[in-house]
Amino acid sequence: MYKKDPTIRPLKQGDKAFLLKWLTTEEVLAFYEGRDRQFTEALIQEKFYADTEEDRWIGEVGGVPIAYLQSYQLTVGDKRTYGYSVYQSVYGMDLFIGEVTYWNKGFGSAFIHLLIARIREKDAAAIVTVDPRVKNVRAIACYKKCGFSIVGKVEKREWHEGSYHDVYIMETKETNGIVT
Repeated sequence: MYKKDPTIRPLKQGDKAFLLKWLTTEEVLAFYEGRDRQFTEALIQEKFYADTEEDRWIGEVGGVPIAYLQSYQLTVGDKRTYGYSVYQSVYGMDLFIGEVTYWNKGFGSAFIHLLIARIREKDAAAIVTVDPRVKNVRAIACYKKCGFSIVGKVEKREWHEGSYHDVYIMETKETNGIVT
């Protein structure tokens, strides 16, 4: 394991180079966005810096950026699709570890807990969801390890590498380290 604990910080303009590097790495794209997606500086700007509806973060270990994280309130449409009341406070989150040499070392779990804590700072009662593709076994295992449980499935929800894929709806109602 590494000597420094993982931390997250807000995404900055200077992080574009990291995002471009990560999103042109075949191993990362196999799980996030797809290997058929061609990222450029302009697309990075459009996708990660133009939309202000999401909170965006960079995950670091010992000051070294290794991951991207985001959280957002679910839209009314997404709440309906996922089976939530439009009156419930529900956040979605996503992340990927862009530095492949840091995979399978427990950092994903650490970043998930840090991001949930940030969401809880905004809204302690919120339900936090993720929607991994059904075939993304490694991500599903990580989310389960972090207290998420599968509460539903949406067929043909995510476009990835030329076709639509089913996703699981996973949620946690964790508060202050206690899963409810």
